[in-house]
Amino acid sequence: MKRKVIKILFILLVTWFGYTIASQAAISAESKTVKSGETVQIRVTSNQKVGAYTLTVTNNGGATFQSVVAPEGATAGGTTVTGASTSGITLLGTYTFKVPVVTSEQKCQIKFSATGMETPNLETISPSSTTATITVKPTTTTTPPSNNDDNIPQESNPGSTPNTTAKSSNNYLSSLKVSEGTLSPEFNFRTYQYTVNVGKEVESIKVTASAEHNKAKVSGTGTKTLKPGENKINVTVKAEDGKSRTYTIVVNKPTEEEPQEVKVMLKSLVVKGVIETEEGEETLELPFTPDFASDVYEYEILLDEALEDIIRLDIEAIGEQEDYTIDISGNEEITEGENIVTITVKSKDGQNVATYKILVTKPEKVMPISASVVDNGQQENPPLWNTTQKIFITVFTAITAILGIVFGVIEYRHSKKKGENKTAEIPFSKIEEKPKEDKTETLQEFFNADKEEKKEKKERKSKEEKVDKKESTIDKFDKEEKPTRGKGKHF
Repeated sequence: MKRKVIKILFILLVTWFGYTIASQAAISAESKTVKSGETVQIRVTSNQKVGAYTLTVTNNGGATFQSVVAPEGATAGGTTVTGASTSGITLLGTYTFKVPVVTSEQKCQIKFSATGMETPNLETISPSSTTATITVKPTTTTTPPSNNDDNIPQESNPGSTPNTTAKSSNNYLSSLKVSEGTLSPEFNFRTYQYTVNVGKEVESIKVTASAEHNKAKVSGTGTKTLKPGENKINVTVKAEDGKSRTYTIVVNKPTEEEPQEVKVMLKSLVVKGVIETEEGEETLELPFTPDFASDVYEYEILLDEALEDIIRLDIEAIGEQEDYTIDISGNEEITEGENIVTITVKSKDGQNVATYKILVTKPEKVMPISASVVDNGQQENPPLWNTTQKIFITVFTAITAILGIVFGVIEYRHSKKKGENKTAEIPFSKIEEKPKEDKTETLQEFFNADKEEKKEKKERKSKEEKVDKKESTIDKFDKEEKPTRGKGKHF
């Protein structure tokens, strides 16, 4: 019996250990080596298939974030990728970063974090993080010329390899500005087409631009005369190695015949979530998709479990013109489910109106199984055990306790029996004990004796009745047969 109990405990322990490690996923990111000022792509993957997740960049490590490509079934907003799949995916996102220009080797530690992960079977997976190390190497430089006269021939070192210059192919702009109107969309070094609307009174516009690399050349800037209608301005960046890239600005100026149409648009949009704490209110800037552009009027914000305590939104919306009127509604109370925030932009005369909308989705809160897990205030890191695991551990603990009690009772009885068998070794054990009466036998004898006594009484009574009957008969007979004596003497 003892061996069976031990086997059962061992099987339960193995099952519990295997279950706790079954739903643990870890993310990983590629580490690469690139040259100074180049861009690099980093793939973030999971070691097992996940059905849902939220991936974000927690530290750029000195690199500049450029873009992110979400896999099928996922959406990207800013540096965050949110995905869901019924079949499960392992590629969580592909990020593009631009490394800094360096003169000596440097490492960029880019950190990623994945939260809200679930298996395709909707089992919770513990959060995970990873770091991608990007090694940035400087470009090769030539050996500085010596102080010798150029006309004096220099001796060559036999067998040596002459130093060569690695020419840069960087032909990106670091900035692009106009003196009139506003670029739409906002400048990004990877965006090559822009639009500017000006009034019919504007005669010219000044374009300024700067190249990212100091050896790249920029052309097409300066003051440009505008004519009514469409004016196209090309700004070209020529890299050190001769490769060119063109940025195009289309400046729209109203013609004399057509009335001037004024488009009211936002210049910038920042959304912050407000969370109530014991110390007061805290705000957190929220990413939204797609990235903000003046001519994009619909956006979406998905609040994950880490942001489910947000109660309202603080929105900072700035119009392209200072005299625009901006009204915001729907942001004062964020409830579970879908919330629509409306931003209305009006011109000074109220004739031109533009409406921006933000769809905010807040998940429903899941009540915890035990309040002590939430309220003890001791878990600084994300919880390791999910809800299913907590239930399993509780059941496992109860079963183990029951088996322990059963095992203890068996051991106690076994020890007690073993102690009785050793009575001969105990002092005074040779004293004869008074034999115990067999209470069952005594009771049986009592009932038998009572039964015999009743039988004897019945027989005795029967005999007495027979004797009485007989005597009565004799008396009657004697009375009938006895002669009548006459009077007088008898001889």
